[in-house]
Amino acid sequence: MDISSAPRHFTVFGVGEEEEETLLGAFSYDIESKPTQTFLLQNNAQKTFQFIRILMQSNWGKSGYTCIYRVQVDGQIVE
Repeated sequence: MDISSAPRHFTVFGVGEEEEETLLGAFSYDIESKPTQTFLLQNNAQKTFQFIRILMQSNWGKSGYTCIYRVQVDGQIVE
């Protein structure tokens, strides 16, 4: 199995209504672990976001693209 297009290092941002970005954390995907992995936020921003942006810094060697099959966001609405 070729895992070279799997994500390696990535950063997650919350994007608000005015398109301002808040860094939520920098993470690494472990190809030695389970395919579905959970990453806890490093910046516990106490606000909601309209969108998230994922910036891929690297993958495991594939040139040209990185494969992402599913992104799931869980949390609680802050009031």
